[in-house]
Amino acid sequence: MAELRVTIDGTYPAGTPIPVAATTGGSSGTPTFVEITDGTNTAGVTVANALKVDASAAGVGAVNQGTPGSTANAWPIKVTDGTSTAGVAGGAGGPAGLVVVDGFVNPVTTLAAVTANTTGTTVDGGSAFSNWSAVAVAGSAPTAGTLTLELSLDGTTFVSSSVTASVTAAGNFLLASTGRSARYGRVSLTNLAGTITLTVKMMASG
Repeated sequence: MAELRVTIDGTYPAGTPIPVAATTGGSSGTPTFVEITDGTNTAGVTVANALKVDASAAGVGAVNQGTPGSTANAWPIKVTDGTSTAGVAGGAGGPAGLVVVDGFVNPVTTLAAVTANTTGTTVDGGSAFSNWSAVAVAGSAPTAGTLTLELSLDGTTFVSSSVTASVTAAGNFLLASTGRSARYGRVSLTNLAGTITLTVKMMASG
């Protein structure tokens, strides 16, 4: 098998093609092609004599911005914690802006269909909120029962917010605490007498 030797003789400015000739046994042969290959695949050349670069191969992300210069073709950028993505909203006559929510978007359950005295599951607001509210749904009428909205700064030590509700009938009950900053909240059921099935959900704002 003939040996292909490539010798670059002299200096070539950027963009200047470099002539390649095959040398066999010390004698110069005719110009030949040089392949760029990994042993299996061979790189291609476009009709404009440029090396083809394929970004769609496995392990390489394909990137195509499209035509730049317009909002529709701008790069999409997401603000996310890996689970939830922040929204963008536009007002009439004004530019779009990042949606900033000063409070919970959805309620969080602290008591789920409990039938006995229960300390509620801790609800983490993620940061301090001044206004906490809870809605309790009692599916039956006990003789007695007390709901207490409790707050905590560290998620460990809880104290009463002084907001309570007496449950002696089936129905919906509201507990609301205002002006008391806390990151964590929960609702607990105590002093139960009789039968009850109770679910409590919480939200916070401010």
